[in-house]
Amino acid sequence: MVDRMSFQASDLSLKKKGKVKGDEYNVDSTRPSSLSLLEQMEDEYTCSVCCDILAAAHIANPCGHSFCGDCGYQWVSVAKKSTCPICRTHLSVSAQLIPNVALESAVGKYVELLGVAGHNGWRSGGNLHKDWLERKEMWKIQALAREKKRPPEDQPGTNVQQVIDLTRVFFDRSSPIRDDGSDLIPVAPPTYRSHRPFARTRSSRAVLLPNI
Repeated sequence: MVDRMSFQASDLSLKKKGKVKGDEYNVDSTRPSSLSLLEQMEDEYTCSVCCDILAAAHIANPCGHSFCGDCGYQWVSVAKKSTCPICRTHLSVSAQLIPNVALESAVGKYVELLGVAGHNGWRSGGNLHKDWLERKEMWKIQALAREKKRPPEDQPGTNVQQVIDLTRVFFDRSSPIRDDGSDLIPVAPPTYRSHRPFARTRSSRAVLLPNI
């Protein structure tokens, strides 16, 4: 009893001195949980086409809207659409869809945090988590199959809509990946100065002074 009274007295003295705040011992029941905060961010990682969590995220070029890799492929290559499915901006002819590496990584972290925060569906083995992994795996298999059937890009007379598959970035380990994305930008052919065998150089144009 004496020890309890001495503890309360010391605690009161610390509060008066400003060393301990009284609300540190209380839990704010109105504060949102980490799971509810994560669920509020779901729209940022949801595909606008299928309304599901993004799987193999791709970005439309040049408008910048992102959607699932399979959703983009179905829109561009199957439905033969030349515009963005969200804003109807005309897509680039050379590269209509580009893998959104940064967003794909962020979606993976988001899904992991949902499971850690206590969402049963997004825990390892949960129904939502299994469905998301199956969609990613199915995209990988289909993209690899399309890659094997792809005709040579430099073959004359072919009019193939270019879709840069996610496999070229995530699943091809034979070549290094550049973080700046410069490997996705076509390099212009080198230009050479015309050969002029009889052109006079600067030294040949020098004025010869007569000997005095």
